[in-house]
Amino acid sequence: MKGIDNMSFCVKKLKKSYNKKVVLNDFDFKVETGKSVGLLGPNGAGKTTFIRCSTGLSKITGGEITFNGLDIKTNFVEYISNISVIFDKSHFYEDLSGRDNLKIVCNLKSCDVALIDKVSIEVGLEKRLDDRVRNYSYGMKKRLQVAASLLGSPKLIFLDETFSGLDINATTSFINMFDKIRKDNVSLVISTHNISVLDKLVDQVYIINNGRVVGFIEEDNIHDKVIEITCTQKELLKLIEHSKIQVELVKEEIDKIFLKVKDSVTMDLMHFIMNTNLKINNVKTLKYLEFYYSELLGEYSNDQIN
Repeated sequence: MKGIDNMSFCVKKLKKSYNKKVVLNDFDFKVETGKSVGLLGPNGAGKTTFIRCSTGLSKITGGEITFNGLDIKTNFVEYISNISVIFDKSHFYEDLSGRDNLKIVCNLKSCDVALIDKVSIEVGLEKRLDDRVRNYSYGMKKRLQVAASLLGSPKLIFLDETFSGLDINATTSFINMFDKIRKDNVSLVISTHNISVLDKLVDQVYIINNGRVVGFIEEDNIHDKVIEITCTQKELLKLIEHSKIQVELVKEEIDKIFLKVKDSVTMDLMHFIMNTNLKINNVKTLKYLEFYYSELLGEYSNDQIN
């Protein structure tokens, strides 16, 4: 990870307690300017609490949170003016139009209402902006949330399960939308259980459990793959070594080996394995993030990671 001078958002030794129950403890987290960082962990790990603390919605018990050198405790107004958050559920006035709801947000953020048309185009809502929100679909309400978050030109946006409930097409559309947003030098912190979203949208991933950071994946490894090979003949490792394909043995069991490879050479390795004369019972490709998470926290289930 790069030096502190490159960090726009920095959390040090964060602690949060509710009625003497420690929810976050010794929590460190950093985001470089313009980077997209994922936050992954099981339900109850502390992800939403961390986001609430980072956006000023929950008072911290101890530690330090800064954005571009602005401390959340001593420079709150300036700090919060740079930040937006999108939670899972929307809270709009259903009988008002999307435009009127955004006007209210503009008033709260003291920003020009002329920005409403601009952000509505960015999120693909311009054709329905003057319709009542109660007539919006679930996905359209999500788009309205994104539009509201963009008003005021924030430099850091937190996404707390923003992709939850979206179908495959809508998820792809939202990934593309946020990819364009971050290209404007906007930093993103994305909390989600969806591995595919993280794989496509983030530069780094923090894995948390029980209120602590328990793992971290650097940008260089975020798109790596793990090849799980079921075989009884260990000669396969020697053959792969001689093939000069760059692999890393990350786990070995009685009848399985797990090899970490760069995404760019995954197909080369698969082709090589299939063309050996050895008996290969099964070959499975995993995202490294998926493998790393399961090794840290145990076998995942479908309700934890999609």
